[in-house]
Amino acid sequence: MHSADALPSRENPGTILLGVWLVTQVTVEGKSSNPPATSLQLHQSWAIGDGAMQHPRRRPDMTIRGGSCPRSRKRSASTVFKTGTIGIEPSSRHQLQIAKDVGAWLKATDEAVYGSRPFEVFGEGEVRYTRNRGNVYATMLNWNGGPVTLKSLRSGGATLGKVSKVELLGSEVPLTFIQDEQGLTVTDGGAVQPLPGITNQSLASGCRVLRITHDKSWINDDDLDVTAPGWIRRCNLETGDYNNDLVISETPGDVWSCSFTGRSVTVIAPKEARAGKIEMQIDGKTRAMADLSITGTRLAQQRVCSVTGLNHRQHSLAIVNRGPGPVAVDAIVVR
Repeated sequence: MHSADALPSRENPGTILLGVWLVTQVTVEGKSSNPPATSLQLHQSWAIGDGAMQHPRRRPDMTIRGGSCPRSRKRSASTVFKTGTIGIEPSSRHQLQIAKDVGAWLKATDEAVYGSRPFEVFGEGEVRYTRNRGNVYATMLNWNGGPVTLKSLRSGGATLGKVSKVELLGSEVPLTFIQDEQGLTVTDGGAVQPLPGITNQSLASGCRVLRITHDKSWINDDDLDVTAPGWIRRCNLETGDYNNDLVISETPGDVWSCSFTGRSVTVIAPKEARAGKIEMQIDGKTRAMADLSITGTRLAQQRVCSVTGLNHRQHSLAIVNRGPGPVAVDAIVVR
């Protein structure tokens, strides 16, 4: 058995132990949500706080880091799984099998977990959302194999674009879908087999992940490559912004930066009264300026400045607050 201090990886997903099982079964207050009877004994002494799950007897220096926590939307985008003294000993075959099952589940669904970020809503009913590399992922916690309607993925939303493809991770069975004002309804095109290597059938068959491809795969203001010292992240604003969040700077000179690969880049930001100006730098050189101030009604998701004609390679992007008022960054679009 691997050491509890080993970092998680796709080659060694079992080191996360019960991480994903806990994420899908525990609320942000730390109360279990109908967990399986076989796993309740392992979970009852765990608690979840600001994006971190920890055991009261765990040494703080022994942590395992993963991706987004589907259950803790907007508490923290990054999850810290603490393994510790949850009773998984070589002599306990049943508990060890649970850990192996979760490891096999992670291997099949890793892209929805590793490096993922929160979606604009954490979930609905028994579905939890994450996003990664432009795709949206819907983790179904109690799927019965029938059609499912994802109301949060309706057409005309602030974040999700027009859906072009829906796939079930770990399965080759084709899926059909309809996206309208009521949501995204997904139907499987045949018998879906359980995920391999998992003995617990409720996990192998009932806990499945959809990968949703759409045409609005922007880079959000909080994506993994972004650095923004001094900027403040605001969530759940309900003002029409991409992914329902923004990063805001009130100090001239603050820099929001990331890298991208492409021939063009566009900055998405809101325009509103008394806002300041931003400077757009590519590879250390000033390429554009934009005034985010307007009179009248606030405008969300505005294409405030763009740079085209770049060589198709990796570039650095810096957005600098040039005052005099506050500025916000919502997303960037790379082509």
